[in-house]
Amino acid sequence: IVDYILGYKEEVIKVTPLYDFNASGRRVRYRFITVIGDGEGNFGYAEKVHKQEAVAVCKATEKAYRTKCVLMRGNWDLSTVETVPFTVRGRYGRVMVQLKPAPSGAGINGPAVCRKLFRVAGITSCVMVVRGDKRKVINLARATNAALSKLDSRLFF
Repeated sequence: IVDYILGYKEEVIKVTPLYDFNASGRRVRYRFITVIGDGEGNFGYAEKVHKQEAVAVCKATEKAYRTKCVLMRGNWDLSTVETVPFTVRGRYGRVMVQLKPAPSGAGINGPAVCRKLFRVAGITSCVMVVRGDKRKVINLARATNAALSKLDSRLFF
């Protein structure tokens, strides 16, 4: 109810089945990567692993609400606030993501995973430089989250 009133949107980035083999057979667990946001700079990211899919997605969403941060956003031409205010870098594993400010209307040039994260966070224009293995969706999402968490306004005020 609260997320409906505040206008938060949930988005599942990736669902990965994890298989364990033991003496009694195969055990399947599911990893969910979930982001929440209102499109106005409030953003949360979480991952959760559980045996049941429904429980995993609920727990991931709850964790995303708990890890919510308020992003600083900047503007290029003093008309709208829609881009990152300065260049930031995020790194996870062998993936390095660099986010740079862009003029309004430029859009987001990057992988689809990053576009989902930016859409939920409320960033509509951004220049991205991605180095490393772009096919590893989990590492790319974690690196993008690391870069966006450096824009948390609570760190600067």
